[in-house]
Amino acid sequence: MGTPEKWANLQTEICSHDNVLNTPAVTGLMIKCNKKVWDSGLTKYVLLGVHKLMPNTSDLLRKKSDNFKSKVEWMVKTKKFDLILTIRDKKHKIFWDQRYIPLSLVLKNYNRIDTVQLRLGYQQYKIELWKPK
Repeated sequence: MGTPEKWANLQTEICSHDNVLNTPAVTGLMIKCNKKVWDSGLTKYVLLGVHKLMPNTSDLLRKKSDNFKSKVEWMVKTKKFDLILTIRDKKHKIFWDQRYIPLSLVLKNYNRIDTVQLRLGYQQYKIELWKPK
């Protein structure tokens, strides 16, 4: 699990696509492939913080946060991502922050084509690869 070969294969997959909606676990590979990083792991905290933890946030920051979320939702609905990566947790449930993108949008517009088990440090991930229907 998590062999250098598996990481290299996933990097090749990411590099071979034009527009990848990533999971934070592959941020490093996204950078190596010179791809736009959509989720560095902090995205959900910005979305949560703007709306729940910092109610006095400026309108500009709130608007930028809402626009980002709407843009990604639209891109999933219209299949603008040619590859989406998600993670399964230890209980084999899909880990997807519902405040970010509803999983139902992914299921409606994409097919899961593969699941890759990888290790990053002490964490193990089941990364699922999805392509447009």
